[in-house]
Amino acid sequence: MQKIAILLVLLCSATPTLADAFSDAYSAYQQAYEQEQYEQAIPLLKTAITEAKSKFGENHINTLNLQYSLGNNLAQIKKHADAYSQYEAIAESYADKVGEESIEYYEFSLQRLLVSSYLMSSNGDGFRRKQMTRARQTLALAEDLIDESPQLESRLLYQFVKTLQDSRAGFLKLERNIDVTKRAYESLLSKLGEQDLRTLSIHFYLAKLYEAQKQYDNAIEIYERLVSIVGPATDFSHPYELGAHARLVYLYENKGQSDKATEHCLAIGEMTPWSDDIEPTPLYRKPPDFPISAARMGREGWARLSFDITPGGFVDNIKVLDVKGSDSFAKVSKEALASWRYAPKFVDGEPVKAENISVQMDFKVGR
Repeated sequence: MQKIAILLVLLCSATPTLADAFSDAYSAYQQAYEQEQYEQAIPLLKTAITEAKSKFGENHINTLNLQYSLGNNLAQIKKHADAYSQYEAIAESYADKVGEESIEYYEFSLQRLLVSSYLMSSNGDGFRRKQMTRARQTLALAEDLIDESPQLESRLLYQFVKTLQDSRAGFLKLERNIDVTKRAYESLLSKLGEQDLRTLSIHFYLAKLYEAQKQYDNAIEIYERLVSIVGPATDFSHPYELGAHARLVYLYENKGQSDKATEHCLAIGEMTPWSDDIEPTPLYRKPPDFPISAARMGREGWARLSFDITPGGFVDNIKVLDVKGSDSFAKVSKEALASWRYAPKFVDGEPVKAENISVQMDFKVGR
């Protein structure tokens, strides 16, 4: 989750004195947060909330903003259930104060959605349906705000799609998600240009959505565009360029276009430093088939193999080092490994063979 900024309290009363208990508690919290002492900041913020209730009242906007900040801080340290409970506790009062059709409430709703995505797997279908309904309501609010102020379109749609991108759950049906993301991208492209980080982020997400919908040609077109934009514009390994190259290796291999996949293997190898101390990560991998005879007998085990990576990123010279459970594990492991693709090792700007790489493939009977 991205770092969440402190919500500054909007003081509506006279400037507090140095002896003001609320001022002292809030200052202590701010200092701890600014020093990135997030765990230590929580009890200080709770003290500030207690003092704010006494000074301003339970439902004063200052008190509510502090409670909103508490939810954000809890999310920052990955206490998502506590953060969600905090948002739920203030939602109605916060909506009353800022207005249910305000940008402030829209951004609050997005933050609550993002945190809720971490709780989907443990809260059942009812919870999931509730959050999906809230996502549709939040999108409708964005549409209303854009109708009133069209200049807000790129900002509000970016915030909404970025929430979908960062979340751990699908809040919209895939087709609807694609439509909203396309609209956000087109708005950002028009306002900010294609090299802006926000535009790149949403464009990359759109490609992933096309992959999920099995519109592979559309995904490839976007990834190819991303590498053509980012590479010439930067003199460092950009995460979206690297990610796009990796996805193109996978997609081209799936289409049987190994020559095109090789171009992107080479690009990644040139971008990323090789380390002999770390096992390289495959860009394309095909899992081995579980041998039917071993599965029928309930056998489990593994096969350990060594291999070389050619200058083109192909696997070569496969050898079985050891096998446990069944000799058939070695056979199917070799067959699968032969199709894997890697970023090659580069030395002095040229791709070279990397030798004696090892991998272990595990075979476990599903339970």
